[in-house]
Formats: sequence, C-alpha cells, structure tokens
Amino acid sequence: MDHRTRLPFDPVDRAVAASFRHETEECAAGYVARRLHTSREVVYKWRRNGLTVAAADRLACHLNLHPAILWPDEWSTAA
Repeated sequence: MDHRTRLPFDPVDRAVAASFRHETEECAAGYVARRLHTSREVVYKWRRNGLTVAAADRLACHLNLHPAILWPDEWSTAA
C-alpha cells in the first residue's frame, strides 16, 4: 500500500447524508463534522484533499461500514 494514496471523501458525505435522510448527497459540513466527531475545518480539508487509507478505514468503521462498501473500486488496491 502506498502511504500517499488518497480516497475521495464523497462516499462518506453520501453515507452521512443517508443517515440524516437529507435530500442532497452532501450535508452541510457542520452536520458531517458532528456525525464524525470532528471539526468543520477537518471536513473541508477531507473534501478538498481526500482521505488517507488509514483515515478512510477509521471513518468507515465509525459509520459501521466496511471501507469496501464506501470505496468498492478503490479499496482493493488501496488496502
């Protein structure tokens, strides 16, 4: 695994939106931050830069999902 691999944050946004039953695919950063127990600034950074494999794994687990569910194409090559 390449430590520089970045995964998109979009699947996390969609999963959080689904848990809040939002009509849009992307929740406000404040909602996402609260659900993930982090700050809006960190959410903005993840949206802009993507996630490391380790961060993606932690966030998926926090959402009670396997990372391969959120990143089906990328996870097999990233992990």
